[in-house]
Amino acid sequence: MIYTGRRNRVETNALLLGQARWLLDRAHLRLNLLVDIRGAHKINRIINGVESERQRWLRAVDSPLP
Repeated sequence: MIYTGRRNRVETNALLLGQARWLLDRAHLRLNLLVDIRGAHKINRIINGVESERQRWLRAVDSPLP
């Protein structure tokens, strides 16, 4: 059984990662508007990594967060 405190910390960190992903999405859109394909591709890889990590943390504690 997972302690409630640990689950809350993981969910809080997951929410922070979600906010970071939102900021990275905004940077990605700006890079696309500037036609900086290399930068947009690099940011996109970071976005995918952040989202994968967020989902992994949520699965580890069986969180209902999306």
